[in-house]
Amino acid sequence: MNSSTMLAKRTKKLIQEIKPDTILVMCSEDWWKHAKLIEGVTSQEEFDSYNEEFLASIDDIKLDTSAARGVIFWTRLWMMRLYLKMNFMISKEFKFWAPGLEIKYACEAAQKVGANLLFLGPELNNVTWHRLYHETRMNVPSALWNTWKTMGTRYSTEVRTEAQKMELTTPSTFTET
Repeated sequence: MNSSTMLAKRTKKLIQEIKPDTILVMCSEDWWKHAKLIEGVTSQEEFDSYNEEFLASIDDIKLDTSAARGVIFWTRLWMMRLYLKMNFMISKEFKFWAPGLEIKYACEAAQKVGANLLFLGPELNNVTWHRLYHETRMNVPSALWNTWKTMGTRYSTEVRTEAQKMELTTPSTFTET
């Protein structure tokens, strides 16, 4: 979710002006069937409340995990999320995997201009989750090693600056600046 009302309005305006033949969106058809029932939403913050209540469980993950492998996977995933939060100061409001208002507006605009709507599926679908489940390079020591290798570079300075911005603003403010 890009968490930006400005981006959503730009997306809608762009589709209405260009009138493309086909629009590709990062959501499932099932998500769109439910999202189009939500009317009168004018901001990303308002849409977030609907997303949490009605749309969050539509593209839920389904992993067939053995007990031991599942514990290892979820522990590694939790540790990586903790590392990313500590290193990049990403707040819990940033949910890049959830379709935002820009997707809803894109689907609505596509229908108005008569464009073909192609659903690419959610950002993190079950195929991706299964690949992460079997990924052995997703671990904290390799993440720490890669962070250490970039220390003192322009990249690390940029990461620190962006992390400070994220820590001091909301997701929509960060995206719109």
